[in-house]
Amino acid sequence: MSIQIEELSFAYLNSPRQALSDVTLTCPEGQVTAIVGPTGAGKSTLLLTLNGLVPKEIPGRLEGSISIDGINIRDVPTTQLARNVVLMFEDPALQIVSLTVEEDIAFGPGNLGLPPEEIRKRVKEALARMRLKGYERRNPRFLSGGEQQLLALAGIIAMQPKYIGMDEPVAMLDPIGKAQVFRAVKELKEEGVSVIITDSGTDIQDLCAVADQLVLLHKGRILATGTPGEIFKRRDLIEEVGLRIPQVTRVSWLLESDYNMKPAEDTVPTTIDECLAFVKNSLSHVKQDNNQYVDVIGSCDNSVRENGKSKSVEGDAEGDAAVIVRNLWHVFPGPPPVEALRGIDLKVNRGEMLALIGQNGSGKTTLAYHLVGIHKPTNPDAQVIVDGVDVVHAPLTETIRHVNYVFQNPSNQLFCDTFGAEVAYGPSRLGFDAHEIEKRVNFALEQVGLGAYGEYSTFGMTRSIQGLLALASIISMEPNVLIVDEPTGGLDYKASLRVLDVLRKLNETGVTVIIVTHDMELVANYCHRVVVLKKGQLLLDGSPREVFSMPEVLEEAMVYPPQPTRLAQELGHPLIPDHVLTVEELADAIGCLARR
Repeated sequence: MSIQIEELSFAYLNSPRQALSDVTLTCPEGQVTAIVGPTGAGKSTLLLTLNGLVPKEIPGRLEGSISIDGINIRDVPTTQLARNVVLMFEDPALQIVSLTVEEDIAFGPGNLGLPPEEIRKRVKEALARMRLKGYERRNPRFLSGGEQQLLALAGIIAMQPKYIGMDEPVAMLDPIGKAQVFRAVKELKEEGVSVIITDSGTDIQDLCAVADQLVLLHKGRILATGTPGEIFKRRDLIEEVGLRIPQVTRVSWLLESDYNMKPAEDTVPTTIDECLAFVKNSLSHVKQDNNQYVDVIGSCDNSVRENGKSKSVEGDAEGDAAVIVRNLWHVFPGPPPVEALRGIDLKVNRGEMLALIGQNGSGKTTLAYHLVGIHKPTNPDAQVIVDGVDVVHAPLTETIRHVNYVFQNPSNQLFCDTFGAEVAYGPSRLGFDAHEIEKRVNFALEQVGLGAYGEYSTFGMTRSIQGLLALASIISMEPNVLIVDEPTGGLDYKASLRVLDVLRKLNETGVTVIIVTHDMELVANYCHRVVVLKKGQLLLDGSPREVFSMPEVLEEAMVYPPQPTRLAQELGHPLIPDHVLTVEELADAIGCLARR
């Protein structure tokens, strides 16, 4: 039994370009198929064909065939297909239909006509699998984006379909939440369920650990199919497409190119365990002598770099602070009441690039919303001062002159007809004249690489373009403090690098940048300082190197260090520093030892 796709091509209605071209693919029963590729590759379109939404609900020209368990689905009603093939969309809010968590999970099984006792059993099991026990009576609309994603998957699991399609399923989750989802995927596979997952590269590291086959899709065509290790062995192809790869794979690439340390002939490591075995074997000849540790690190031309050591901008006086938060509490009324922030004290220096990290529901976004005045403290003695403005009491029109926010889902803040109008809206609301507005619009669009798009319609934008446009619409207001929620979430590798380059350049001009993120690679490579939140309280505050060198404490907040740091820590080799941050640092340290 399997899903069999034969010579499938599709073009959306009135579109001259084919979204899919000659796609032939088998998704075997009880296996995980990962469809990866940059934004616009056709991944979501391919997923939507599996239950008939394309072309039955989303019109277009479809050629070729799809068979599920030997039955051609062309003439099978979508309602009937939904019993065996269930899709999970990128935006979980699209799948929330009820007023409580348990009712939302029960919605699918209820539509299948199951008896109440069976529905209750399935709801209980799904709650446990997705870490949602205790959330039964919560309103789904008040959950964090990551918690909503877990809820969407819980509702699908409760339906017990034979095939599950997931579109960018963990883009909004913390590392532990991602592990929870992929653990559920493994369990589903063991139960004989076929899972098809799309990913633009954001979560490729976690995906490689569960995928049986990787399908590289580019411009609607399949370029390669194989195991993750086989696909990422083809370095030229991966670089041509611009796909993000696991950090441990990049370590092996550098070890091979710079130090002639070669993994197995037909594959490369794509998980920490695989890279751990490769490195241990490569270093088996090295004597573990502490004196040699000093000699190796000191004598290697490419020795471990200190770019991750504390980059915090100096300044202790309050006059140097871009953000001052004192005794900030926020309680959501519920039911039940939720203490989202519990006495937060924080100072952010001007010119810092600071990361807010922590598990979903830890209070990151709630804290960030207070900094722009979207939320107000629930305790009267709290203080929130941003760029010298008391945002607790100042009108929003004053606050946005100093601080502004780019939302995780850019579609939540885009509403104008053209790119230029979208970017002009903020400055126009601030009262600038036409000449100044035009200057700001041109500058902001150029900054994000959309300078030629001013008159383009915003209709039908890709997720990547939406993210860049949302950022431009905030840059045009020239805030001194910029807060960005998950700037790389759901973006492919090239778009992520573009966004991060924009943020870095803004920061270099003196803008204080605060990033809410689950991307630890981003934190290690770009941020000066990291603040870790746990259950509404500040758990850790320091440089990336300092914070990531405390994995046991981070685990309390359900956060993992980036892959190079984890690999060095799990390697436990006395000659390898356990506080490395980047791929380059780790490869240099390993390569230097291998030369001895």
